[in-house]
Amino acid sequence: MQVFRGRKVSAALAGLLAVTMVAGCGQSEPKVRNITLTLIRHAQSEANADKIASTDVPGPPLTAEGRAQADALAKRLSGDGYDGVFASEMLRTEQTAAPVAKALGEQVTVLPGLNEISAGWFEGVPLSDTSGTFLLGPEAWLKGDRRFGIPGSVNGNQFNNAFT
Repeated sequence: MQVFRGRKVSAALAGLLAVTMVAGCGQSEPKVRNITLTLIRHAQSEANADKIASTDVPGPPLTAEGRAQADALAKRLSGDGYDGVFASEMLRTEQTAAPVAKALGEQVTVLPGLNEISAGWFEGVPLSDTSGTFLLGPEAWLKGDRRFGIPGSVNGNQFNNAFT
């Protein structure tokens, strides 16, 4: 799968979100237990192949290569004893998760809270035309400064407030 710097930040934020969601769930008297949370980025979508910022739901589907990547992932993970398979509302994540869920004998649970952060003004724009501005906000969040955001999207405080 092709990895872009922006996708690394998106993956890190999605991971943080998933951990926060798992930590916030439970009974009134939480039991201490160890869990392993495996985060997997979606396979190659048409937008990835075209190097286009794409965060609007449902988004483009997987490419033929992406479908092959999802099938290979399913083979790799089969038999490993996972307790669930979760995806965002994005078509590419559901299409990546479907063969994995089938291989594990699970259903895909779609969680809107796992959707990507909006690309704002950069939606549909070639990544080469974003001049690095697209990721300045999320990069600042990772350094603890949540004042900044993606133009036309949320800042770090707004993102945080949606999940706390």
